[in-house]
Amino acid sequence: MKIFFTTLFSFFLIINNIYSNEIKDFQIGGMSVKDSLLEYFDSESIKKELNTPYPFFYKNNIYAAITAGNGSEYDLRINSDTYDDIGITIKPNDKNFLIYALSGRIFCPEDINYCKSKKKEIEQELLKFFGNKTEVIRSNADHSYDKTGKSKTFNTYFKFESGDYVSVSTIDWSKEAKNPDGVAFPDNTKVTITTYEFEKFLANVQYK
Repeated sequence: MKIFFTTLFSFFLIINNIYSNEIKDFQIGGMSVKDSLLEYFDSESIKKELNTPYPFFYKNNIYAAITAGNGSEYDLRINSDTYDDIGITIKPNDKNFLIYALSGRIFCPEDINYCKSKKKEIEQELLKFFGNKTEVIRSNADHSYDKTGKSKTFNTYFKFESGDYVSVSTIDWSKEAKNPDGVAFPDNTKVTITTYEFEKFLANVQYK
């Protein structure tokens, strides 16, 4: 059974109250982790995106985060009424382009309190849905991208026994934090699905 993150206030299609412990049973924007990105985009479009200035390459270029979004400015196009864009983590040298993490963002650049209220609503939905099926961890911190320490993250993690997890986060960017084009990042609330394999890499390699 697939469970779709599709609306702001009710993220789940729950059939016969069946609860899943498989991270692959969750989708953001119609995509699942552990699937091949080639199921959603052609190889040439993915490679083209990887060769733009915009992907984020993790240490040793083992993983890369690319973005699909609404609008003509994106090489990888989605059609979503829920998310402004979707971050997709893959291994750039993997010919199958398996997905190791997905992150759907909702922008609210003019009002951080709106972002925080959406996080609270989504978190409550996740708490009701998962019940005691996951471990819940809350963590607020400085955002690692912004070396000034002024950008903040507010995070709630729902961790599976497998080590995979789903999270909901609000990011309050400082005005100094900018992308490679010099454009400030918009505040946002996001829902993320992360595999245990990628989480191990973050803990043992990226942030060591």
